Amino acid sequence: MVRTLRSTGVRTPIIFLTAVGGVADRVQGLKAGADDYLVKPFELEELAARVEALRRRPPLPESQTLLRAVDIELDRLERTARRAGQALDLTGSEFRLLEVLMLNAGHAVTRSMLLQTAFGLDHANPATIIEPHISRLRAKLERDGLPDPVRTLRGAGYCIDAA
Repeated sequence: MVRTLRSTGVRTPIIFLTAVGGVADRVQGLKAGADDYLVKPFELEELAARVEALRRRPPLPESQTLLRAVDIELDRLERTARRAGQALDLTGSEFRLLEVLMLNAGHAVTRSMLLQTAFGLDHANPATIIEPHISRLRAKLERDGLPDPVRTLRGAGYCIDAA
Protein backbone atom coordinates (compact mmCIF):
# COMPACT_ATOMS: atom_id res chain seq x y z
CA MET A 1 0.00 0.00 0.00
CA VAL A 2 2.83 2.43 0.84
CA ARG A 3 4.55 1.73 -2.47
CA THR A 4 1.29 2.44 -4.29
CA LEU A 5 0.80 5.71 -2.43
CA ARG A 6 4.35 6.83 -3.09
CA SER A 7 4.14 5.83 -6.77
CA THR A 8 1.18 8.18 -7.21
CA GLY A 9 3.07 11.04 -5.61
CA VAL A 10 1.40 11.01 -2.18
CA ARG A 11 3.92 12.53 0.23
CA THR A 12 1.85 12.33 3.43
CA PRO A 13 4.10 11.13 6.27
CA ILE A 14 3.62 7.44 7.08
CA ILE A 15 4.56 5.67 10.31
CA PHE A 16 4.35 1.90 10.49
CA LEU A 17 2.89 0.71 13.80
CA THR A 18 3.44 -3.03 13.82
CA ALA A 19 4.28 -6.08 15.89
CA VAL A 20 6.68 -7.21 13.16
CA GLY A 21 10.01 -5.89 14.33
CA GLY A 22 12.80 -7.78 12.63
CA VAL A 23 15.57 -5.75 11.05
CA ALA A 24 14.65 -7.00 7.57
CA ASP A 25 11.00 -6.01 8.16
CA ARG A 26 11.94 -2.52 9.32
CA VAL A 27 14.29 -2.04 6.37
CA GLN A 28 11.62 -3.28 3.94
CA GLY A 29 9.02 -0.88 5.41
CA LEU A 30 11.35 2.11 5.21
CA LYS A 31 12.47 1.22 1.67
CA ALA A 32 8.81 0.95 0.64
CA GLY A 33 8.40 4.61 1.54
CA ALA A 34 7.56 4.79 5.24
CA ASP A 35 8.94 7.78 7.13
CA ASP A 36 9.21 5.93 10.42
CA TYR A 37 8.70 2.44 11.85
CA LEU A 38 7.59 1.78 15.41
CA VAL A 39 7.36 -1.75 16.83
CA LYS A 40 4.68 -2.79 19.34
CA PRO A 41 4.52 -2.57 22.23
CA PHE A 42 5.39 1.12 22.30
CA GLU A 43 4.71 4.04 24.60
CA LEU A 44 2.17 6.61 23.42
CA GLU A 45 4.62 9.32 24.45
CA GLU A 46 7.17 7.97 21.96
CA LEU A 47 4.55 7.79 19.18
CA ALA A 48 3.51 11.39 19.91
CA ALA A 49 7.15 12.50 19.75
CA ARG A 50 7.66 10.76 16.39
CA VAL A 51 4.49 12.33 14.97
CA GLU A 52 5.66 15.74 16.19
CA ALA A 53 9.05 15.19 14.57
CA LEU A 54 7.35 14.48 11.25
CA ARG A 55 5.17 17.58 11.64
CA ARG A 56 8.30 19.75 12.01
CA ARG A 57 9.36 18.89 8.47
CA PRO A 58 8.98 21.79 6.06
CA PRO A 59 5.77 21.80 3.99
CA LEU A 60 5.77 20.34 0.52
CA PRO A 61 6.38 22.77 -2.30
CA GLU A 62 3.21 23.78 -4.15
CA SER A 63 4.37 21.93 -7.27
CA GLN A 64 3.90 18.63 -5.45
CA THR A 65 0.64 19.47 -3.73
CA LEU A 66 -1.23 21.46 -6.35
CA LEU A 67 -1.82 19.71 -9.68
CA ARG A 68 -3.08 21.48 -12.80
CA ALA A 69 -4.20 20.03 -16.12
CA VAL A 70 -6.46 21.59 -18.75
CA ASP A 71 -8.68 23.89 -16.62
CA ILE A 72 -8.67 21.54 -13.60
CA GLU A 73 -6.90 22.27 -10.34
CA LEU A 74 -6.46 19.55 -7.72
CA ASP A 75 -5.16 20.36 -4.22
CA ARG A 76 -3.74 17.17 -2.78
CA LEU A 77 -3.40 18.51 0.76
CA GLU A 78 -6.85 20.04 1.02
CA ARG A 79 -8.34 17.15 -0.99
CA THR A 80 -10.28 19.57 -3.20
CA ALA A 81 -10.75 19.86 -6.95
CA ARG A 82 -11.94 22.71 -9.17
CA ARG A 83 -12.85 22.92 -12.83
CA ALA A 84 -12.86 26.35 -14.46
CA GLY A 85 -12.83 27.83 -10.96
CA GLN A 86 -15.90 25.89 -9.79
CA ALA A 87 -15.60 23.38 -6.94
CA LEU A 88 -16.12 19.73 -7.86
CA ASP A 89 -17.95 17.45 -5.43
CA LEU A 90 -15.92 14.26 -5.84
CA THR A 91 -16.06 11.03 -3.89
CA GLY A 92 -12.79 9.66 -2.54
CA SER A 93 -12.44 7.19 -5.41
CA GLU A 94 -13.22 9.86 -8.02
CA PHE A 95 -10.62 12.14 -6.43
CA ARG A 96 -8.00 9.37 -6.50
CA LEU A 97 -8.74 8.56 -10.15
CA LEU A 98 -8.48 12.22 -11.14
CA GLU A 99 -5.26 12.53 -9.12
CA VAL A 100 -3.63 9.59 -10.92
CA LEU A 101 -4.73 10.94 -14.31
CA MET A 102 -3.36 14.40 -13.48
CA LEU A 103 -0.08 13.04 -12.15
CA ASN A 104 0.29 11.33 -15.53
CA ALA A 105 -1.18 14.17 -17.63
CA GLY A 106 -0.40 13.78 -21.30
CA HIS A 107 0.32 10.05 -20.94
CA ALA A 108 -1.81 6.95 -21.23
CA VAL A 109 -2.85 5.35 -17.95
CA THR A 110 -4.07 1.78 -18.27
CA ARG A 111 -7.10 0.47 -16.40
CA SER A 112 -4.80 -1.86 -14.46
CA MET A 113 -2.59 1.08 -13.44
CA LEU A 114 -5.64 3.04 -12.31
CA LEU A 115 -6.94 0.07 -10.35
CA GLN A 116 -3.60 -0.48 -8.61
CA THR A 117 -2.68 3.15 -7.92
CA ALA A 118 -6.11 4.59 -7.11
CA PHE A 119 -7.57 1.59 -5.29
CA GLY A 120 -4.57 -0.58 -4.38
CA LEU A 121 -6.26 -3.57 -6.03
CA ASP A 122 -5.40 -6.24 -8.55
CA HIS A 123 -8.30 -7.69 -10.50
CA ALA A 124 -8.67 -10.06 -13.42
CA ASN A 125 -10.94 -7.59 -15.24
CA PRO A 126 -10.11 -4.01 -14.16
CA ALA A 127 -12.64 -2.56 -16.62
CA THR A 128 -15.55 -3.78 -14.47
CA ILE A 129 -14.33 -1.62 -11.59
CA ILE A 130 -12.71 1.34 -13.35
CA GLU A 131 -15.23 2.12 -16.09
CA PRO A 132 -18.18 2.97 -13.78
CA HIS A 133 -15.92 5.24 -11.71
CA ILE A 134 -14.55 6.97 -14.82
CA SER A 135 -18.12 7.43 -16.08
CA ARG A 136 -19.19 9.14 -12.83
CA LEU A 137 -16.02 11.28 -12.81
CA ARG A 138 -16.68 12.36 -16.39
CA ALA A 139 -20.25 13.35 -15.56
CA LYS A 140 -18.95 15.66 -12.84
CA LEU A 141 -16.21 17.11 -15.06
CA GLU A 142 -18.57 17.82 -18.00
CA ARG A 143 -20.62 20.41 -16.13
CA ASP A 144 -21.77 23.74 -17.52
CA GLY A 145 -21.15 22.67 -21.11
CA LEU A 146 -17.42 22.08 -20.60
CA PRO A 147 -15.97 19.27 -22.75
CA ASP A 148 -14.89 15.96 -21.26
CA PRO A 149 -11.17 16.30 -20.41
CA VAL A 150 -10.68 12.53 -20.03
CA ARG A 151 -9.85 10.83 -23.29
CA THR A 152 -10.34 7.12 -23.85
CA LEU A 153 -7.38 5.63 -25.66
CA ARG A 154 -8.64 2.42 -27.27
CA GLY A 155 -6.59 -0.52 -26.10
CA ALA A 156 -4.40 1.72 -23.93
CA GLY A 157 -6.58 3.25 -21.19
CA TYR A 158 -7.27 6.89 -20.38
CA CYS A 159 -5.48 10.19 -20.64
CA ILE A 160 -6.02 13.76 -19.52
CA ASP A 161 -4.25 16.47 -21.47
CA ALA A 162 -1.43 18.31 -19.74
CA ALA A 163 -2.28 21.74 -21.15
